[in-house]
Amino acid sequence: MEESNQIYSRISMACDVINVSGCIIIFIVGKSAVQIPSKVMMPLIFLLNGCTFMLFPLIENPNTFFSYGVWLLLTFIFLVETITIENFFSRTVPGEIRGIMYAIFFCTGLIGRLICYKTAEILF
Repeated sequence: MEESNQIYSRISMACDVINVSGCIIIFIVGKSAVQIPSKVMMPLIFLLNGCTFMLFPLIENPNTFFSYGVWLLLTFIFLVETITIENFFSRTVPGEIRGIMYAIFFCTGLIGRLICYKTAEILF
């Protein structure tokens, strides 16, 4: 139990670091999301998300740098995915239903993360 708490706190701290450093990278990603067409950027992000998810079976010990790197990569890709989809919504969705679409997007995003985390938990 103590080891799992340490692993969780390290992953949580690493995710916080990527979110803080992501504030710097977010401008580059945001600019890319605007310049690259959504029909190219969105499949690319979902492909990267799937490739990262396929790295989970390769994790033998959750207390390694590789496992932390996979979690950081997954967190970063979720961040890029959020920016890309928000950019898509702001360009294409009419203002009357944009709020509802954002709510559905965030709800399904949280459910998707939960599925990813539970699947990773089962793999260990």
